[in-house]
Amino acid sequence: MDDTIKVPITFEKVDDDLTCVKWTTWLNKTTSICQARETERFQLNHAPFDVCYFNVSCVYNFVVKDDGSRRYCFEIFLTQVKSFKMATVNVNDTSPVSLIGPLDSHRRRPYAVWSTINGNAITLKEVGLRHGFWKSSKTYASIANLQPPLISCLLWIKFKMFGVGEISALNHMADLLARQTHSDVQFCFGNGEKIGGHVAILSARSPVFAAMFQHDMQESKTRKVVIEDIVPEIFKELLHYIYSGRCSTPLTEGTAQPLFVAADKYDIKDLKEDCVQYLLPCVTVKNAVELLIWADLQSIDKLKEATLDCVISNGKEICHQEEWEKLMKSYPDLCLTVTRRMVDIAKFPSSKRSRTEFKVPG
Repeated sequence: MDDTIKVPITFEKVDDDLTCVKWTTWLNKTTSICQARETERFQLNHAPFDVCYFNVSCVYNFVVKDDGSRRYCFEIFLTQVKSFKMATVNVNDTSPVSLIGPLDSHRRRPYAVWSTINGNAITLKEVGLRHGFWKSSKTYASIANLQPPLISCLLWIKFKMFGVGEISALNHMADLLARQTHSDVQFCFGNGEKIGGHVAILSARSPVFAAMFQHDMQESKTRKVVIEDIVPEIFKELLHYIYSGRCSTPLTEGTAQPLFVAADKYDIKDLKEDCVQYLLPCVTVKNAVELLIWADLQSIDKLKEATLDCVISNGKEICHQEEWEKLMKSYPDLCLTVTRRMVDIAKFPSSKRSRTEFKVPG
């Protein structure tokens, strides 16, 4: 790889716990059989004595389509290491080693990681018994006929501070739910499934549960709660978050929306924010209208603005979609908002980008 064509990694601090890392690189020549890998390293400075070191790798190969274009298969790996003196980790090795050292003091670690490659959204999952080793599922993307081809990878890294005492306390809390010990309330589902909970913990984390169990309501007398509008898998994730502060599995586009709705019903604000932060980089030309409608119905202003920007920036393509017809027929007020924005941009092109441009591939 010629170092002269490498683009430096850039960072954007979204808030104290969320950082967006932009990594742009040129792909080497490879075949559909042989894999190639691009690797870079970077550090994030959260405080004078809180520096995090990372290796990021993109493993890829491609297949040639009938029209001669290349369809690439990607996997992304993010590794938090003690220092840059550590060798790059073998991405095929999942043995139980610690990459960031013992948690004998508070240390900032990634809590959730997700990414887009040329606009294609993927989620990274912490692998096996390792701490600080994140791996994505395989994703496919067509790349324009560039010589050599260019990829732009955005990594969103959400951090939390972890310490031994904190982890131990959270593990004990989660064990109460996992082992179903000392339960004093039962959640009942339509399929006959039941799961136990603990009134004190639920009430402390949710004002809705607190009101349910503290007042003269049926649930406080029977200690049974019938769940009719949330599927068991989503409700279990909600409970896991209430007890441990994190989901048992990484968020996906399929779970983020129903989890937000469940968290909104029981007023779990931090889970709602996690779902929104996950969905923001998932906005694409294909799902922008659908997410716009959903964000409007849920009154999520931040996601609504992101989807509006995407729809307006890609209006010529989106107006031919079936989702656009649905927007016009079923949500005329929202359609009017989009149309007025488009007209304003056409009239005043100099103010076209008063907000951050949101141009994404389909």
